[in-house]
Amino acid sequence: MTKTTVLVGTYNRLELLKRCVESVLQHDRNRYDLVVVDAGSTDGTLEFLESLHGLRVIRDPGRLGQARSLNQAAAMVQSDYLCWISDDNILRPRSLDIARSVLDNDSKIGMVALKVKDVTGEEAHRAYLGRVAESGILNVNQGMLRVPLFKEIRGFDEMLRDYYIDVDITTKVLLHGYDVVYSKAVLIDHYRDHDTANWIDPDARRRRLQQNRSYYLLRYPALIKQNEAYQVSPAAHSRAKRLNRMMKTMPRSLLEFLERNRSCEHDWNNVREAQFISPYDLFLHAWRPYYLRQSIKPELRASAMKAIGQPTLAEAEEHIHFLEERDKQAKAKAKHLRKEAKLQEKIEAKRLRLEQARRKMEEEKGMRREAALKEIVDAKRLRCEKGRWKVEEDAKPREGPNCP
Repeated sequence: MTKTTVLVGTYNRLELLKRCVESVLQHDRNRYDLVVVDAGSTDGTLEFLESLHGLRVIRDPGRLGQARSLNQAAAMVQSDYLCWISDDNILRPRSLDIARSVLDNDSKIGMVALKVKDVTGEEAHRAYLGRVAESGILNVNQGMLRVPLFKEIRGFDEMLRDYYIDVDITTKVLLHGYDVVYSKAVLIDHYRDHDTANWIDPDARRRRLQQNRSYYLLRYPALIKQNEAYQVSPAAHSRAKRLNRMMKTMPRSLLEFLERNRSCEHDWNNVREAQFISPYDLFLHAWRPYYLRQSIKPELRASAMKAIGQPTLAEAEEHIHFLEERDKQAKAKAKHLRKEAKLQEKIEAKRLRLEQARRKMEEEKGMRREAALKEIVDAKRLRCEKGRWKVEEDAKPREGPNCP
């Protein structure tokens, strides 16, 4: 019987970890192994894990970074499938079975995203997590893939440590010629609003995010350049128009059918923005347990693989300054354009006011001219009337004693 190993990394989040472990252990233990990697917790995590049966605990000497920690754990795995989740995730019933069935039934699919929904926090209003990266790829937050493929792509990029490792592994799976899909059902509940200030400095987190984003941009320049060109191309404009037209002209019965199959507005946005998803994806996969299928054409894969870079952290740091300077220039240009637009609005408003005043003056002048003309006509008519009356009076016969 094929087995799946679930990897969970943790550090000082015992209460969250308890619910996460419980959700994994509720699955069939003959088919699923649980491996928890601890980065040196001091809140009773190890004591809790040692009290449980049916899981394996790996103790790291310290906080090595999520990428390195998971890679070391994955190197010891003997199963056929590998799934990684976070300690603040709770698996819904049968979630691992659903993800496995997708991989079992289609060898072309290399990785399936276990759709994640925020239960608490600022993103709880969203249908699910998942954003389109700068490369045009819809990233996989938590996923399952075959162990041979994980080894083929050399696992997570340890230069990234924690942030952007999900985007990077999604990109690598696609570049190795495999498709990536999303589960249609939400399979993971994510508890985001926990206090991590005790081990994550907000400024350091923001800086690391910037650094890892720069690293990703430098590592896949062909994909980034191609996506930037695509976003302003007629093809992207045509795709957006076609999707908007489809949504407006689609029969209500068909929309209701898609909604019953768990399609939502967030799905349409992902289809619109992600470059490697078919515009007809929601229809093509309406009856399947997965959708949002991504695949990269062989020509682009070949050119992207050749252009893959190996940036250093120093280069990534330098690229941050470049991006910051570019953003600063873009903001200054946008500010200048807004200022110009505002000035143009003022000029246009003044022109309209002058035009309205001119028209009003012309109307008043015309009205005065018309009134004066009417007065002249009335006066002339009155004089004519008086003249006619006088003539009529003079023409009347006079009567009196002296008249013949």
